[in-house]
Amino acid sequence: MGGMEASVEVIFLFEDESLSCRVTKSTTIETLKIVVCGRWTVLNPWSVHFVLKGQCNQVYVDSDFALLAVFERFFMRGVSTFNLFCERFVCPISPMSPSPCQNPIPPSCSDKNPTTDQARGPRVVSPVSKENISRVLKLEVRNAVAMVCFENGHEPDSKKRKSEPSRYTVRCKNWKTAGCLWEFHAKSITKDNKIFECYMHLSGNEIVKDHTCGAGYRESKVCVPAKFVKQVINEQVRNYPLISPKKIISDFKTDYEINLPYQQAYNGIKLVHKDMYGDDVKAYTDLVWYVKKVEETNEGSIVDFQYDDSTEEFKRLFLAYGALIKVFEYCRAMLYLDATFLTGRFKGCLMAATAKNGNDEFYPIAYGIVSHEDGANWVWFLKNLKKVVKGRQIVFLSDQGTGLLYDVPEVFPDAYHSYWYYHMKQKIPVQGDDQLYPHVLNHWRHAVYALTEGGYNKAVKDLIDLECGHVVRWMEKQGPEHWSNAFFEGCRYGEVASSVAESVNNWVKDEKRMPVSALVNTIRMKLMEVIHKRHKISETMTSRLTPDYENKLKELTDEGNSWIVIPAGDTLFEVVADHRYAVNLEIFHCSCNRWKVYGFPCSHAIQCILLSGKQVYDFVQPYFTSSWYKTLYSFAIHPVPDSEKENESSDNVRVIPPPVKKGPGRPKTERFQPKSVKMKSEKRKIRCGNCKRLSNHNSRTCPNQEVHDFSGI
Repeated sequence: MGGMEASVEVIFLFEDESLSCRVTKSTTIETLKIVVCGRWTVLNPWSVHFVLKGQCNQVYVDSDFALLAVFERFFMRGVSTFNLFCERFVCPISPMSPSPCQNPIPPSCSDKNPTTDQARGPRVVSPVSKENISRVLKLEVRNAVAMVCFENGHEPDSKKRKSEPSRYTVRCKNWKTAGCLWEFHAKSITKDNKIFECYMHLSGNEIVKDHTCGAGYRESKVCVPAKFVKQVINEQVRNYPLISPKKIISDFKTDYEINLPYQQAYNGIKLVHKDMYGDDVKAYTDLVWYVKKVEETNEGSIVDFQYDDSTEEFKRLFLAYGALIKVFEYCRAMLYLDATFLTGRFKGCLMAATAKNGNDEFYPIAYGIVSHEDGANWVWFLKNLKKVVKGRQIVFLSDQGTGLLYDVPEVFPDAYHSYWYYHMKQKIPVQGDDQLYPHVLNHWRHAVYALTEGGYNKAVKDLIDLECGHVVRWMEKQGPEHWSNAFFEGCRYGEVASSVAESVNNWVKDEKRMPVSALVNTIRMKLMEVIHKRHKISETMTSRLTPDYENKLKELTDEGNSWIVIPAGDTLFEVVADHRYAVNLEIFHCSCNRWKVYGFPCSHAIQCILLSGKQVYDFVQPYFTSSWYKTLYSFAIHPVPDSEKENESSDNVRVIPPPVKKGPGRPKTERFQPKSVKMKSEKRKIRCGNCKRLSNHNSRTCPNQEVHDFSGI
């Protein structure tokens, strides 16, 4: 932005603050976003939008063309300063919103009664008069002509074109023979012929929208080039990258009365994604630059990027940002391990290790991208994760995947390994249509949540009484020390479900189809936003504990107000409630075992603490305090600017995608559950022709078959 090049000063306005910056013809919109996001950390490059506000309307300036058009307009008028308002979009704007780059110059405010097209917002180009001229780049003129044709029901290839450096004219091919008045003009408004004004021919005071010769009409189903679709939906997709082809088809039908085929809409979206995220193949080579940049911008990050030197094929990537590593000690020593498949062109698998903060919210610590999930990749992931946890004794929660069953004890011999309730439930050795299944499931659930050995033994006895000894043997084979509260040695804070891991999977569900370099960058930006959002929330906390646990403490305190507490010493008490319980404050223990299982004082212990005259907060683990919550979100992940990416060398390293075997049919985008783990209760019930009841059997397999005697017939 320096030298003798002409420039204009831009004042960026956000909330009650301002920022001054000079722009030239060569300034890009991405450069301005980096400058603005560096000044206001609440903004992200992918969510900030610049708005030029006039007296009667406002226009989005979100492309290089829009910025150039605004610069040319103000520079030619001799205006040295103008204001741009910064807006932060938490949710993408509606796909029907005006496109930021399609009409960057505000129309005249003298029209007090705007037409329907004006009220609906600027488009690439509309059939407009000279009083309301649309402006487009030179490269977009032909697309603007096609847009006018499609809007008014004409085939774009039925015209005779005339092109010059400073003007472009399209007339009907019958303009001489039949005197057709249909005509489209585009003329340059800049000396370098970069920006053109587009308008339709006027006959008297009316715009000639239709061919007066009757030619040029088309059927509703027309072959629209993918590049043209890309031009029309470009800003729409950029504002809402996860838009579906069905939405594009609906918009084309509504706006242009074109029955756009699904494949054309899909190809148009893919072309825009390619401009946004880069090529799927090149994305793996981009990782070389990205991991190097992460290590430079985020000190203390742990990155392990592996690829085959001989074949140049991608193997795996592990990434843990320095800010997350620093504050992991303020999270509970408990990690959820899970892997979810990627749905992009080259598939793959996303592994993640997720913790929980003091307000029961998930906190991603590290993640990895591998070609597939197996034991070797899990060992590699866990060995890198060991550098992150720095010797803490961890409680791991996971499914019973083959790799994790043996790899967690191998890499973390001192760790505790808990199995998820849901995945074990699917493997109970009882058929879902068995009449005993609901009773077996209920008793097994009691065994999982039993707080004491006595409660576990009662559940086992109930199963034996049902003559389900094979279920008991299966439970013992799984190892109760891995799934029952009564025998689990570590503290898993009452967690037996996979809800946190599923929340993380849903958090990146739509991003899983992105190219790999765009995926890792998007995850980083989502982490930045979550950390900043919760940092702002932490600043409003006034209680000693986080909001969820402050409420929990109050509920537990109220629960035991009517109980009798008998002191046996300074730290030893007996509580008379529905049963008698012994509480030892010195070793943080209650005979109900709830304090040990949940890592939080139970209602019996709270009454003893209050009687002793001490503060309950002194017996609460610091993970649940608001001060630790604030510290947890006081470290931010730093941005990774890519403005100089093309100028920075990657040592000519080339990485290619791993080989992918394409299966038959349409690629799956939803998680596949094998038969062995499908929910037994989800089987569709049918009406039996024999007993007439809704069940999982038919008349041939009905257990209530009647034996008929046909001997007398």
